[in-house]
Amino acid sequence: MFRADFLGFTSKSVEHSRYLPRVNSLNPGIVETDGLRASGLHEGAFREQQEKTTPLGRIAQPDDIALAATFLAGDDARWITGQVIIAAGGKRM
Repeated sequence: MFRADFLGFTSKSVEHSRYLPRVNSLNPGIVETDGLRASGLHEGAFREQQEKTTPLGRIAQPDDIALAATFLAGDDARWITGQVIIAAGGKRM
């Protein structure tokens, strides 16, 4: 599924929210994963550029995104549906 398709699905879910479970989209920025490390982009100029252009000044760790996902899946987010949550350290995507 393409990103635009998924975002469309997320917003469209609001129209049917009485009949569907809550649907939200969690869009992370750059996350320091095994894939990022394997690509070699976790260090050097790419990382420096990402850190410089991210208001929180760092690349996300997997736990940063997991906490947001856990929140959205939990009862504390029971009144949130059809939303796009950007977890990118304040960086505009």
